[in-house]
Amino acid sequence: MTVVKIHVPELTCSSCAMAIEKKLTKIPEIKFQIGIVTRTVKITYDETVLNKETIFQQIKKAGYDFDEVETKQL
Repeated sequence: MTVVKIHVPELTCSSCAMAIEKKLTKIPEIKFQIGIVTRTVKITYDETVLNKETIFQQIKKAGYDFDEVETKQL
């Protein structure tokens, strides 16, 4: 499993979080946590099934730019 943490500067309210959540729930192979206070999204996924670019595309489709903060293997 891989965990990637991203910083989303425009993630400032629950509506923003819901927009991202709506896109990420379309990917059944992931688990995620959205932190409005920290403006971060932590995503856990299996690299043998999915690549992070697919995940990142969904966040961009929600209308948000982001910076990748950390990626680690579990």
